[in-house]
Amino acid sequence: MYKPQPIIEALRHAPFAPLRIELSNGEVLPVSHPDQVWVMPTELVVAKPSRDDRSATIGGFSVIGLDHVVQIHRDANAAIAPPDEEV
Repeated sequence: MYKPQPIIEALRHAPFAPLRIELSNGEVLPVSHPDQVWVMPTELVVAKPSRDDRSATIGGFSVIGLDHVVQIHRDANAAIAPPDEEV
């Protein structure tokens, strides 16, 4: 299970590289900007892009328990391991 800190570190990495959050149900959530994710002690809130690319609004959001996060990948397919696990 992921803890908040490695996710926060991935979001704060400079320069930011887009991420993909893989969930236990097989869904993959793309993260194109660090402000798209809010990290809480046991959950993530991930904003979904609006269908209107010209809009600055979000198209919705998902609240995900950290226990459902299987893996976090940088766009170049490099996985970010939970602190007590190896990739």
